[in-house]
Amino acid sequence: MEARAKRALSAEQAELLKQIPSVDELLAQPRLAALAGRVDRGLVVEVTRTVLAELRARITDQAKFAMLSELNLLAADAASLEEHISTMVERILSHSLQPVINATGVILHTNLGRAPLPAAVVEEFRRTATQYSNLEYDLEAGARGKRDVHTATMLERVTGAESAIVVNNCAAAVLLVLAALAKGGEVIVSRGELIEIGDGFRIPEIMAESGAVLREVGTTNRTRVADYENAINEKTRLLLRVHPSNFRIEGFAEKPSLEELAALSQRTGLPLAEDLGSGCLADLSGSGISEPLVRQSVEAGVSIVMFSGDKLLGGPQAGIIAGKKELVTSVRRYPLFRALRVDKLTTAALEVTLGAYLRAAWDEIPALRMIRTSAQEMKRRSENFLRELRPELPLDEVEMEIVDGTSLAGGGSTPTQALPTKVIGIASARYSAAQLEQRLRRAPAGISVIARVENDRLILDLRTVFTEQEPLLCFIKFGNNFRICFLVTHSTFRLIFAGHYRMKLAEEFARPTRCFGQVDGLPGNCSIDGCPITGLKKGELRNEERPVRPRGIRFTFWCELGCGAADRSTGPATAATAAAHTFAGTVRRAGGTPRRRAGAEAGA
Repeated sequence: MEARAKRALSAEQAELLKQIPSVDELLAQPRLAALAGRVDRGLVVEVTRTVLAELRARITDQAKFAMLSELNLLAADAASLEEHISTMVERILSHSLQPVINATGVILHTNLGRAPLPAAVVEEFRRTATQYSNLEYDLEAGARGKRDVHTATMLERVTGAESAIVVNNCAAAVLLVLAALAKGGEVIVSRGELIEIGDGFRIPEIMAESGAVLREVGTTNRTRVADYENAINEKTRLLLRVHPSNFRIEGFAEKPSLEELAALSQRTGLPLAEDLGSGCLADLSGSGISEPLVRQSVEAGVSIVMFSGDKLLGGPQAGIIAGKKELVTSVRRYPLFRALRVDKLTTAALEVTLGAYLRAAWDEIPALRMIRTSAQEMKRRSENFLRELRPELPLDEVEMEIVDGTSLAGGGSTPTQALPTKVIGIASARYSAAQLEQRLRRAPAGISVIARVENDRLILDLRTVFTEQEPLLCFIKFGNNFRICFLVTHSTFRLIFAGHYRMKLAEEFARPTRCFGQVDGLPGNCSIDGCPITGLKKGELRNEERPVRPRGIRFTFWCELGCGAADRSTGPATAATAAAHTFAGTVRRAGGTPRRRAGAEAGA
């Protein structure tokens, strides 16, 4: 069969197969040899073999071979294959999980990781997670301890509960409570509260997995406390109330109050459990968010409460179980608890977040800070941002304005409540709003920007954009002519230039023809040692006198990129410069001839 297949190949196909270098020949190439010395050689060999196998398959497949262009046919040389293999290896080794800029205005965006963690969490990770800790060790007794102690006291203080434990998410908390307190018995729940949470998980299915038997009462829109009371029998183990945090039933609707259910629980001796979902610990009504507080449920007499750590609480992903001590103790002793417990990273992050609550330091929690930001403040930020952005865009092609809008809490919380805000609407004469959204999402500035589209306009809501990220939004590409201007602080410098920025731009654009910079407090112009795409080394800058590294200093960077025949040089933008600076030098067009540009001042 193989012989017949070889005889069926054309002379051109046979010649191309002969030109394919061997694995050893490719591994001897300088770039792959260096790569094999830097990473696992077996990975480089595996990728090389895969690339060669795919190339042979394309050549020998008659249908695919007929579609190959002359350019593709010439791609079998060692240099091209070396480039392709190196790119594949680097892609395999690169991190799939990467930061994005959330310009949607959805604060607890489930697809974008929900609540951003407080900045102090990073330092706490460095302090406790990069070395040994007393996670499960009692330093006073010199014996094994329990990891719950690190968060229990804080949770008891902020919720008013007698005891509290933590598992990996709220769905796990509900599953564990039902299994520990009601397995084999009946759980009474209103038919109007049989909700579906994210990714298709439904309360009835979770209850079935716990071993508890669901007993529905009432109707979808109306349930009374008498419905619960009439359903109680010798098999009843638990009364369950589920807060509908991701939907609302309005109109001809009724449900018993929390106080009524708590009174029924006391009369019958049956525990009352409540799945609060969003886990609101602070009163946000002044900011336009009305959500039941965990403490209110505990004080109303709820026996045990379950809620999320990464929603309105603003901390890490976690499921918190708080309530009466004897019930929480029973839940903790249940064997499933060990499979659902959290690790030291979650514990550390939760400690930092709860500490901010105890100090009433609301602005240290990013989600709360975003919620509490006023519409007036959003207007001010939007106006400042437009002043930075407008000089970078062709005015005859782009229309930008600040308009009224709404931000959302998100994360399955407060579905009918929105935060009034000011947003930036952008329309382009050349591109549709969907095309602009796609360009930002595909990381033109080295970090993906997730925006939204409304009424054929690209909408940027700065409420969910960190202030240090705003300069990255000052890069929107229109056609072949574009510029880059970033204000880079010490905290963002390495991320932009040593990481994604270099790799992403290299894929789409020609190499920078020249790079300039200005460091506050240093005389003269600083040039980049290398360039962002071709090999900047750990953010190093140099001036004529001595090398410097950005440590707490303000650094303005801009570069010119060659874009083929349509290239035109541009001066440094004023967006991030405090004063006008003059640069002069020879600019080489990509694939072209040198061209002189002199006396280009900031703002030119």
